[in-house]
Amino acid sequence: MKESPLGPRRKYYYLTEEGKNELEDFMSSWNKIKKNIDRVMGDKYKSITSYIQNSNLRRIEKEEILQQVIDIMLQAQFEGKVFISTT
Repeated sequence: MKESPLGPRRKYYYLTEEGKNELEDFMSSWNKIKKNIDRVMGDKYKSITSYIQNSNLRRIEKEEILQQVIDIMLQAQFEGKVFISTT
């Protein structure tokens, strides 16, 4: 806990080296997935995400909807309805 000039004592968190490595791995994987989604879905995905990001929804609602969109796209890929290469 550290003193704060703006209120009660506060607890600060930081990423460990292992956490930084995990984040880097996650971001690398996410960027590959996003690249393929952009390639396959093109303007449709961009339009959906732009609409959601510019909406008046709370951040958590936006994240939930985007996760649902990704889940639907991955399910479609699994069912063979959409082809997304990870290479």
